[in-house]
Amino acid sequence: MGNTAVIGSEVSSAVGGGIVEKKKAEAVGASLKSARESRKLSLDEASRATKIRKEFLVAIEEERFELLPGDVFARGFVRSYGEFLGLDGAGIAARAGERLASSSLPPPAGSRERVDGGGVARVLGLGIVAGLAAAAWWLQHKR
Repeated sequence: MGNTAVIGSEVSSAVGGGIVEKKKAEAVGASLKSARESRKLSLDEASRATKIRKEFLVAIEEERFELLPGDVFARGFVRSYGEFLGLDGAGIAARAGERLASSSLPPPAGSRERVDGGGVARVLGLGIVAGLAAAAWWLQHKR
């Protein structure tokens, strides 16, 4: 019988202690899906157990990380899902991190990246403040 171990981004198959084959590891999502299916778990069962919404688990298995609510959540979901499936959650999350870095995730909350419409809100807010200040001045000097 052969043993298979995931090492970094390669899969090494060993027979009798000797490494006989190295090949690229399957994608993170495919690894997680394969582990879930081998345990005969449905996405609904995995969702209930991990408390991760089913649509997020589907996005992870399909490696559609842009559908997840940000980089930190994506990494945490992948780690938790991997640990639930009996895999090395930190290792899976690290592999997913490489993919996350190259995907088009939305900017994290609080980032300095300009959002469309931000100028309009700023002008409107300044207008309201100026109007209130003018009304206060007028009421003060009306007497």
